[in-house]
Amino acid sequence: MIDHVTIRQAAERLGVSSKTVRNRITKKEIPAIWEDRGEGMSQWQIPLSYLEIASTVHATDAPTLPHPIEPCLPTPLEAIAESITTIQLKEVFRDAIRDEVAPLRSELTQLRVELDSQFKRQDERIRAAIQPPTPTTPIQKSFWHRLFG
Repeated sequence: MIDHVTIRQAAERLGVSSKTVRNRITKKEIPAIWEDRGEGMSQWQIPLSYLEIASTVHATDAPTLPHPIEPCLPTPLEAIAESITTIQLKEVFRDAIRDEVAPLRSELTQLRVELDSQFKRQDERIRAAIQPPTPTTPIQKSFWHRLFG
């Protein structure tokens, strides 16, 4: 990156050690972008525009360095933590889940009603098959039943 420098270069320009620059990056006093090159080649990149501003401000004038022209974007979790409380976050997720689940609940209710009606029809068929047929003509009693019955 042409408009960015490494930690070592930033330390030289600010007149501090590399460790101090790393600590300030960790404390978010210095904006930095993590450049992931892979295989041990990754490194922090610090915007030159920030170093130009920082070199004009003396360390005694301000306890922390001024905000950069190119802000370092926070991670999504940092943004959430800064902008909303846990309770508000819980409410947001609960409302979002409720909105997503509402159509599914109504569809499940409808399917349950359809299944219940199908089960009732099947139960009626099974009961009808199990019950002995009702005689339409009088049953002829056997000879022995008539004799002793």
